[in-house]
Amino acid sequence: MTFAVPDRRRWCLPELLGEQARAHGDRPFLSFALGDGELTYGDVAEASDIVAAGLARLGVGRGDRVLLMMRTRAEFVLAWLGAARLGAVQVPVNVDYRGHFLEHLANTAAAEVLVVEDILLDAVAASSARLEHLRAAVVVGGDVGVVHGRGPRHALGDGRGDLHGAAERREHHLGALLLRE
Repeated sequence: MTFAVPDRRRWCLPELLGEQARAHGDRPFLSFALGDGELTYGDVAEASDIVAAGLARLGVGRGDRVLLMMRTRAEFVLAWLGAARLGAVQVPVNVDYRGHFLEHLANTAAAEVLVVEDILLDAVAASSARLEHLRAAVVVGGDVGVVHGRGPRHALGDGRGDLHGAAERREHHLGALLLRE
């Protein structure tokens, strides 16, 4: 059997993306109906590195789980690749999960960080008291920010006020949020 990349040591997704970005930087790589529309290899490599740096600042590292609860949009892929850059495990969450289904998945994964689309934040906020490990959420979409708390548990703000003491909110798109403190 022949492989497009015969050297298995180069089968690491972030490394392959970097190679392809160097070789095909301005060529289209991804296209989405929601958000930015089209991204080049170079755009994706750069943005996923920025997301990786931001996730690292939130404490994500090798082996940590990151919940991704978004519809099919550029930020989903960028968060997935950013987590992969760190060696973290991406845990996609069905956007229709609510209540027990959402809580079971999040608690079983023991994920401390969630990247969630703004229109899905109400579902997460409704379950916040039962999300045992979650300590930080990055919100993607129209009303974008980050909400993070102190200690092992916290609640997530929903844009209409604090829920059980949500600590901080910043307004930016995903890349800017994770690039800057």
